[in-house]
Amino acid sequence: MSTNTSHQKKLKQPISVFPDTPVDRHMIVGLGFSEFSSTGQMAVFLIFRDGRGMRLAVNLPGESERLKEGEFFLKDWAENTHIVDRLISHDVLEVMGYPRIESGHVKVSTAKINPDVLSDFSDDELSRFHP
Repeated sequence: MSTNTSHQKKLKQPISVFPDTPVDRHMIVGLGFSEFSSTGQMAVFLIFRDGRGMRLAVNLPGESERLKEGEFFLKDWAENTHIVDRLISHDVLEVMGYPRIESGHVKVSTAKINPDVLSDFSDDELSRFHP
């Protein structure tokens, strides 16, 4: 990905974070991709049906050489734990089998997105989903 570019992709099948709850605002409809300006590492965020965004990637300065093409450092703790589990169960996200990287009080996983579950947003959808 070139420097400071960003784009959004639609999930072919939206994912409810809480499938037993009919609350639409917890429906993930897409993913956004960009780069962290300080490292060039991939930045990934979730796009919710109500237009909110939520970061899925973390920036780890000094660790870029550990990433292979298409990989990013995954925020899979705290409020993201359940969401990451949902993304994995829907084949959106693959957590790589590498050793986790210690960073502060957490150990960070490396992951990548399955491009087969993504498509393009229409212009109308892009106007509504821009976190």
